[in-house]
Amino acid sequence: MSEISHLPQIPPKIKEAINQKKLVIFLGAGASRLLGCKSWEQLGYELLDLCFKKEFINFKEKESLSKIKDNKKLISICYYLLEEKHKTGLFNETLCKALEGKSDSLEKQNIYAELKDFRAIFVTTNADKYLSEQFREKQIKYELQNFLPNEIDTENIYHIHGSQKKMESIIFTVDKYIERYNDKQFSEFIKKIFSEYTVLFIGYGLSEFELFDYIIQKAKVDGGTEIKHFVLMGFFAGEDNLVDYEQYYFNQLGIKVIPFAKDKNGYGQQFQIIQSWNKEIKQTSTVLSSTFDEITEAIKNG
Repeated sequence: MSEISHLPQIPPKIKEAINQKKLVIFLGAGASRLLGCKSWEQLGYELLDLCFKKEFINFKEKESLSKIKDNKKLISICYYLLEEKHKTGLFNETLCKALEGKSDSLEKQNIYAELKDFRAIFVTTNADKYLSEQFREKQIKYELQNFLPNEIDTENIYHIHGSQKKMESIIFTVDKYIERYNDKQFSEFIKKIFSEYTVLFIGYGLSEFELFDYIIQKAKVDGGTEIKHFVLMGFFAGEDNLVDYEQYYFNQLGIKVIPFAKDKNGYGQQFQIIQSWNKEIKQTSTVLSSTFDEITEAIKNG
């Protein structure tokens, strides 16, 4: 196996999908953490600590609840304590703070600013505002009625778990997850993306099973043999065997692992990779020339 690279090459199938306007970029919590936003795990512990400080739970209960590994479960419990039982209004306040990035990270490694030039369809399970800031208001979709399988648009951003632009749209409790993923229209929307588009996953881990379960289901329906989707994953130098193990798992889902070395910059290396890919796309992609033709045509038509 070749050495794990700090700057892996962009797969030809991704460049082909960009040219055909058939690339979907799925963005997970890891992408937002590059900007300084907190993870769902960090949010869960902050909410738990808040419940303890407000004396809604005792220390023994806090210690027991802190052992919960399912972020959705812990956040659901904290939501119940803070809002349904005591109606403090502190849940949304804490959630908003968790979605705030850090100015230094936004300035130096804004991965969203680089990704916007990929001319892809963006689908994200993140609720923060930073991806949306790169696009026009009418392109931002976060309501269930916007997830229409027959109207998927390469100009749009789909916040499938809601957006902080409308706090009540954000999905963070178990019942809301179940409701969303059992919705027929939403299921068809997800199924169409995985069957008709090339998908690049950025910022996802295997713990986010609500997403990967859908991929597994789709793989079973379609046979799951063709590699047409990709996931960017970080490894330390010398972890070649781990890459093999991960690839074995993802082979069953029709996903190719794109490994990168995280020794120097950690997961922040993803920004360097996307920046490098963006430069290559601008030099070689036919999308820019076709976009220029569209602009020229629009000007001619007044």
